[in-house]
Amino acid sequence: MYIDEKGQYSFVEPNLSYSKDTRLWREFLEFHNRHPEVYDVFEEEVLKASNSGRQKYSIYIIREEVRWKLRKKFKFNNNFAPYYARVFVEKHPKLKELFNFRPIKKF
Repeated sequence: MYIDEKGQYSFVEPNLSYSKDTRLWREFLEFHNRHPEVYDVFEEEVLKASNSGRQKYSIYIIREEVRWKLRKKFKFNNNFAPYYARVFVEKHPKLKELFNFRPIKKF
């Protein structure tokens, strides 16, 4: 975990571009800190997709697979998926081409 120029905790290096000044980022970070095992399942599913030979994949498909696996344990916001994708790519930069990234809307 990193601390950015504003003293906020982040999973990614401060020079990477997406805003952490949003309500949604704070909610995601709070959820992740309470339930880090959800990211572990995301990571497992993305790696499974990548290892199957896929060149591109949707984080939203991954999100639904994670929901199915964790359906009795956790419920989480649909809008967390882009953050999970960015966290994944920061941990696995060689797989950054797996997802198409768009700017995250500010809420």
